[in-house]
Amino acid sequence: ALRKDLRAAVRNTTPDWSRPDRRADSSPGVLRPGHRHVRPRVAVVVDTSASMEPTLLDVAVTEIDALLHRGGASPIDVLVCDQEAAHPQRVRRLGDLSLSGGRGTDMRIGIAAAAALRPPPRVIVVLTDGETPWPTCSPAGIPVVVVMIDASGRDPQPAPTGAGFRTVRVAS
Repeated sequence: ALRKDLRAAVRNTTPDWSRPDRRADSSPGVLRPGHRHVRPRVAVVVDTSASMEPTLLDVAVTEIDALLHRGGASPIDVLVCDQEAAHPQRVRRLGDLSLSGGRGTDMRIGIAAAAALRPPPRVIVVLTDGETPWPTCSPAGIPVVVVMIDASGRDPQPAPTGAGFRTVRVAS
């Protein structure tokens, strides 16, 4: 489900005037750009607060692995966040990832830090149990895909309702 939402949030091609359009012969006299495949620039914000039990963190790491290997988003910038956002980690494989934290939760700080990356990401993925305050809307021009990891035995947290948010629920 995450890959489908990620594909919907990120265009896979971009116009490229350096190569001709493969259908240019169908309309002579009209200049049309070709297209090239673009790897999506993805920032991932991982909730590492105290409420994120080891089983929930395992699910988050599995989702990061899926992004790296099947989602076409490699490398990705990962921001570990509890009350503060740590310095972004450039992750090409899971061995590059280091998770730390364990205090309170505020994903607003992690989302803002991800949006401030240069170059900016085309999409932000937030991996969380949802026990956090949410911004009123996503950063300007950057969709946010929230992966709510529902823990067994706990009531599911409400999803963010602001503009630009898309929520996917996964079970731990």
